[in-house]
Parts: sequence; C-alpha cells; structure tokens
Amino acid sequence: MYEIMDFFKNPEKVIRTAKREKNINKTFVYQLLVSAIFAVSTYIATYRVYSVFSGASVVLAAICFVLGVLGLFIVGFLAKIVMNILGGKGKYFEGLTAIVYSMVAPSFGAVISVLTALVPGGVIIGIPVLIITIAIGYATFYRALKEFFRVDMITALIGTSVVTASIIIGMYIGIFLSFFSVMSFTSATTSTTMPMPMG
Repeated sequence: MYEIMDFFKNPEKVIRTAKREKNINKTFVYQLLVSAIFAVSTYIATYRVYSVFSGASVVLAAICFVLGVLGLFIVGFLAKIVMNILGGKGKYFEGLTAIVYSMVAPSFGAVISVLTALVPGGVIIGIPVLIITIAIGYATFYRALKEFFRVDMITALIGTSVVTASIIIGMYIGIFLSFFSVMSFTSATTSTTMPMPMG
C-alpha cells in the first residue's frame, strides 16, 4: 500500500503507481479510509457543537460513512462518463480512483481542522490546513484525470470543472428540493390539523 504521506508530498508518484498497477482493491481500501475519516470528523464535530458525545453522534457518523462510500462510487462513475465524452480512454477504475485519491488529503485536513477547533484559538491552524489539503486534493483530481484518461491539460481541466460544477449544482438542487419538500409537508400537516370552522 502507498505511504499516506505520498498523497501530500508526491501525489504524482501515487497516481503513476496506480496507473501501472490498476489495483481496484487498493482503491476500495482508500475509499473506506476516506469515508471513515470523514465519519470521525463528523463525530468529533458534534462534540464541538454540543460538548457531549451521544448515540445520535454515532448514528450521524455512521450515516456520513455510508454516504461517503456511496458518494465516491457515484462521483467515480460521473468522472468516467464526463472524461469518456471528452475523448478520454478510461474505465470505471480510472474514474473511481481519481476521485478517491483526490479525497485522501482533504479527509485528513478535515479531521485535523476539527481537532484543532477543540482548542481555543486552534481554528487559526485548522483553517489553513483545510485550505491547503483541499487544494492538494483538487490538484490531485486534475492530475489523475489527465494521467488515467490520457488526455491533454486543457481537456483534464474541463473535465475537472464539469465534474465539480455538476456536484455543486446537484447538491444545491438537492438541498432546495429537500427544503421544498419539508415546507410542503409542514404546510399540508398544518392545514389538516387546523380546526374546522363551525357552521
């Protein structure tokens, strides 16, 4: 297995090795690792907000883990579709590995930022760490798409932008629809529980 530090100091080496080995099992391992780290970050964050660990924290962390695993599967498939449309030569392994490897650095950045937030003034350290690791992850995603799908820099940049924009727009629409559904349900519930006027 690759050294974790290579994802921070030499992502190109990790990408070249993955391209050569094409080992989907390693991708799955890192997929589970990334999802677990984000779940731990969520668990710690609940303590930061409520100053207590509870069963609800465990449930929330478990949900985060499951959504993380499923989300990476979906985004990996999305990356494959986008890059194939743009002329890239790659399969699902390339798409999934690109997004999974790009999330390794941000996942560690997230847990570090959450931990530092528990200390007074720690946010001063946590925010820069999170920003740097997100930048590393985004650059890794771009480079991975370029190498895995064997495209030029411009095509890789377009692919990175399309995938990222699709995720952001999809999340925005999902939040809006969820809010609209809740409001509609609340309105319907209120109208059915209102007392009927006496004739």
